[in-house]
Amino acid sequence: MDYSVDGSMLASASADKTVCVWDADSGRRIKKYSEHSSHVNSVCCARDDFHLLATASDDCTTRVRPTSRSFLMVVFLLTKRHHAD
Repeated sequence: MDYSVDGSMLASASADKTVCVWDADSGRRIKKYSEHSSHVNSVCCARDDFHLLATASDDCTTRVRPTSRSFLMVVFLLTKRHHAD
């Protein structure tokens, strides 16, 4: 979980593959994102404003999106490296 800088919103990551944005005062869900294909382990709000949200998942992706729009901004795909023994 991570709060917006002003404390008005909360973002949560979940094992159900979703990220939700909540109104911190009312507890009402404002948005739900479900682009990840596995557990979402981490969520982070931009420190200067709540307009960017970064998430990381067991699906080996990190996603950055604006919270003010419904589109995805950037997807980073992490690849596994195999080391010779």
